[in-house]
Amino acid sequence: QAAVPGAWWTAFGDPELDALVAEALAGNFTVRAAFARLRAAEASVRQARAPYIPTLSAYATAEVDSVGSTAGAPVEIGLQTSYELDVFGRLRAELRGEVHRREATREDARAAALALSGEIARTWLAIAAARAQLDLLDEQVVANQGMADVVTARFHNGVVRQADALRQERLLVQTEGQRIAQLEVLEVLEHRLAVLVGRPPRDVPAVAVTALPDLPPLPSAGVPVDLLRRRPDVR
Repeated sequence: QAAVPGAWWTAFGDPELDALVAEALAGNFTVRAAFARLRAAEASVRQARAPYIPTLSAYATAEVDSVGSTAGAPVEIGLQTSYELDVFGRLRAELRGEVHRREATREDARAAALALSGEIARTWLAIAAARAQLDLLDEQVVANQGMADVVTARFHNGVVRQADALRQERLLVQTEGQRIAQLEVLEVLEHRLAVLVGRPPRDVPAVAVTALPDLPPLPSAGVPVDLLRRRPDVR
């Protein structure tokens, strides 16, 4: 067992996956909106702290005669300061409320980032599995094609019945159909990955993975209450 890193996807040790998650956290609209709300909540906390700072203002007055001159006229310059005494705790309560709201918004942003990184990793692994299955189907098509050629030749030589040749042709067509269906699955996964990282669906990221990676050590998750304490939505 191993400790769970904050950037948990790095446990796979794949630079491609790391780059995809980094791009997604910077470009995904849902995550960007969540962190924008966090910045707004931080601004609200600063606004709630403002009444604790005294207000200072400066002023200057002068008398002007009938011709618009201030020569010899008295000039008054001064400073004024004001401060609201929080006798009944209203300001303290408002500040505590804004601080709690900021922390809740921070956890919402973390939850959005955590969910996104999970979807990125899940889609990346699904692409690897789909490509591995596609390679197997390619091999199967080649094998079925070779067998179909052999059976057809034996049919023409009168060794096997026509039904045997047709059965082998049907098997070849079925395998080719499975290959086409697998290509469609792979295309959908690639478009999904593009949307997750914040790109248009047709702007598919360059993904070179063709096989499932080795699993990292089993994470040391602790007891269920530890998991609850780490969940951003519960926090």
